[in-house]
Amino acid sequence: MMVNTAWDQDCGVVYDVYNEPAGCLSVTDRRKLYEFLKLASEVDYRYIFLDIRFEKNVVTPYDSLLYSQIALMPRVVYSYHRPDDDARIDYVEIPGKYAYADYRVAKGDPFSRYEFLQEGSESVALRLYRDLDGKTINRDKLGTFRNSDGSLCYNMQFIPFPLSAANQYGQQGRIIYPRLGSQLMDIFTPDELKRMMSGKIIVIGNFYEDQQETYIGEVPGPLLSVYAWKLLERGSHKVSFGLQFFLFVFYTLALYIMLLPEDLKKIKNPVVALLLSLLGWGFFLFALQSFIFWLFGLSFIVIIPTILFSLVNFYQTIKDNLRIKD
Repeated sequence: MMVNTAWDQDCGVVYDVYNEPAGCLSVTDRRKLYEFLKLASEVDYRYIFLDIRFEKNVVTPYDSLLYSQIALMPRVVYSYHRPDDDARIDYVEIPGKYAYADYRVAKGDPFSRYEFLQEGSESVALRLYRDLDGKTINRDKLGTFRNSDGSLCYNMQFIPFPLSAANQYGQQGRIIYPRLGSQLMDIFTPDELKRMMSGKIIVIGNFYEDQQETYIGEVPGPLLSVYAWKLLERGSHKVSFGLQFFLFVFYTLALYIMLLPEDLKKIKNPVVALLLSLLGWGFFLFALQSFIFWLFGLSFIVIIPTILFSLVNFYQTIKDNLRIKD
């Protein structure tokens, strides 16, 4: 169940370092959020992910009620971000309720890969994996490898999204991310809302303004953690030794073909020979990467093997030319 807080904003009083009021800042409506969570606490929801910023230096009349409500509720996590030099946000620390939700590998780069253990702590996706699936990711004593449920696994992965994740509306104009106030609390009765929340994973955040650049376009920020958890739930983060063996065989055969003498690599069909000469090894590696992504949902970096193959091929070409001259 997605809940959009983009149009439910209130004015919070900002206090400076001297604890003097300095002005107002637009924040998520604390009263509406409190009332919604109060209703949720009366039903058996499955989980609640709050992708909401809570600031210590911004005060509203409903802060205490809201924070107390969150602290009392089980199976709730809210997002936390790595501090940086220009950070103005100082989060309220409700013990055990927050986890990292950083979507970018490098500052300023668009989202590419999600890191499950961030700064040695759980990400939101990993918290969901632990609480909902009873599993997690651990580091070895040296901090070199990661394992999950006894299997070697990746700590950082490319996250596949359905194309629909970039859409604000579904079929026939159906609203995918209904607004907290005008499209939920102002329309449905408390009993209706409680029935809607029962047994659901509830994701609350700004699905309109919090947009992250991905390979399918802009995707709402809360969904990045959700789809990262779905990847964990499928077990796609675990290392597939069958796939590793396949890649090993493919690379070995490719290098073997490259190192063959030129006269053994000649192709009799001139059209096929021309086509292969135009494509090059980079194309085959890209095709391999696309096939593996389509089959397994995994993306791996091909620039290193492409450079290696190109250098080996270049070396072998020079060697063959010198042999022919001799």
